[in-house]
Amino acid sequence: MSSRQVAELIGKRPASIVELGSAEICASLVSLSLEYRDAKFESAARSLACRLTIDEALRLGMNGEEIAGCLSALSAWYRDNEFREAALTLARRLATDDSLFYTINGQQLTRCLDALNKWDKEPVCRDAAARLATRIFADRNLGNALARHEVAIALNALSKWPDEDVCRAASIRLAERIVRDQLLSVRMNAQEVASCLYALGKWSSEQACLDAARRLAGRLSTDETLIRQMNGVRLTHCISGLATWSNDDACYAAGRRLATRLSEDGPLRHHLNGRHVAVCLAALSKWCADEVCYGAAVHLCRRVASDASICHRLSMKHVVNCLGALCRLADSGVSATAAIRLSQRIVDDKSLVAQMNGGTIAACLMALATWRGHVLCDEAALCIAKRLANDDTLPEGLHELQLVQCLDALSHWNDNDVFDQARALIRLRMSDRFTAHAE
Repeated sequence: MSSRQVAELIGKRPASIVELGSAEICASLVSLSLEYRDAKFESAARSLACRLTIDEALRLGMNGEEIAGCLSALSAWYRDNEFREAALTLARRLATDDSLFYTINGQQLTRCLDALNKWDKEPVCRDAAARLATRIFADRNLGNALARHEVAIALNALSKWPDEDVCRAASIRLAERIVRDQLLSVRMNAQEVASCLYALGKWSSEQACLDAARRLAGRLSTDETLIRQMNGVRLTHCISGLATWSNDDACYAAGRRLATRLSEDGPLRHHLNGRHVAVCLAALSKWCADEVCYGAAVHLCRRVASDASICHRLSMKHVVNCLGALCRLADSGVSATAAIRLSQRIVDDKSLVAQMNGGTIAACLMALATWRGHVLCDEAALCIAKRLANDDTLPEGLHELQLVQCLDALSHWNDNDVFDQARALIRLRMSDRFTAHAE
């Protein structure tokens, strides 16, 4: 049945849901998810999701294809609690059912991973993803049989849990496949290359991930068609991943080529959202000695400086990262204007400062010290120093180098008691650390 027919049937006969088997439930959810923005179809899908949640016998009778289909469909409404609860019940089965673990195929596995990463903070989804990652790591035949888009999907999903050892191990297996199988990387489209590079950067210390990134970087450096296929999201993911290995020649060359595209394509720059601007700016600042990368970064600085909506939509992490990038471009006049715009956001948004931990406070103060004397930058530094002075637990999260950096940054402002209090707190913490080490 079409999605419209399914919605009409459930709307007219809600009781008909109990008559549906697992295959029909799956097919109906998949059909409805294609029209997930329509309230009528969402309502019908919600009824099916509730059946999944309460009917354990139905879930236990599902095979790998049906679980993959249902999870994929439910992820279309991943922000809704009822759909999330239904997905979590299926994730529990994936995490605990040995028979399902051994019978699920590569296509089903990647569809499950792609859905599970929508709820990556849920422990049961982490457990299910780790279980599926074990299959990728242990079953070389399965990993070698994955199509290029499935490799990209799996890597992208696994990167949501970079601290899970088994997700790391599975991703290394996939990275080795990219290095070993030249046709795989040659045939990847822009979306697949971007997904892989972004994911591989989560395990930057692994040689296999660097080797795979080099392979993909080589394509970006030489394949003009691939460069032209890059939209803003793809370019951001690529340049972010490449910058993880900013000292590598192949990654630098590919990053430089993407910087050229960014400089030449005004509409592409204009359509980058705030997060993408922040990520690209942070990445390009690592190559700011290069004229092309510097020029692209300055173009992005102008967006931050001229578009208030960019600053208003940035998360705390991206505000701090942007300031860090701007201070590396400090000889550019526009970077100061952009820093002032970001400082205004810090001054106006008290919740932003409240979200900062010791590490981000140190990074932010170090960056703001670059523009000491600009009124708004000084006010932003004062807001952060107040947080530091009023919360003596913050320095506990700082390692020795960060304590020194924080104290050095605070030393640029000597005309306010708040800065004096913050410096005194840092010195006290440094003294405590020194005493503890001596003992």
